[in-house]
Amino acid sequence: AGLLLCLTGCQGAIIGDWRLTDAVPNRQVFSIDNATFRGDGTYSATTTIEGVTNNEKGTYDFNGFKLLLRPQAGGQRSYTVSLKLDRLELTAGKRHAVLQKGKKGGMTEAAGRGPIRCRVLYSGRVQGVCFRATAQELSRGRAVVGFVQNLPDGRVELETEGAAGDVEDFLAAVARHFEGCIASASRTAVPARGDEARFEIRY
Repeated sequence: AGLLLCLTGCQGAIIGDWRLTDAVPNRQVFSIDNATFRGDGTYSATTTIEGVTNNEKGTYDFNGFKLLLRPQAGGQRSYTVSLKLDRLELTAGKRHAVLQKGKKGGMTEAAGRGPIRCRVLYSGRVQGVCFRATAQELSRGRAVVGFVQNLPDGRVELETEGAAGDVEDFLAAVARHFEGCIASASRTAVPARGDEARFEIRY
């Protein structure tokens, strides 16, 4: 019973929202950002592993010094953890990420001094569910441009451009709205264009 109480308390310490503040070697190679750990043992996060970024969901175990992530897409990853109040440090070999508790701040906002552009490929039940029209509606009131289109293989491609904070907010809104439909989201950075006036649907 004592061990169970310890593990429950340890897991409780990580529950909440976490934002990336530092990454080694850099966030383009390895990062865990916009992470939410829930009391039911599930998590969601934007992860970058060896340069490939995904909006990830799955389950986790945390015993106070080891964090085990089990993504829905399969496999598992283990991190050594140092947790001090509102600072979470994750280490995997030479890879290192530091997260701060809370919804504001982090590297996303620190990097938001110029426009960024990214391409996201969504898979799952993403066609025939008004994905494109909803994405366009969610873009309104946000300072983002770009496009969304269906692909012949059943995926949806979305490109968006704007200040880093606006792009992250827009993509988070899309992910929330279609949480039950998106099986995976593969995200890559692409060069900003600067020649679009709005976010549009491509047919």
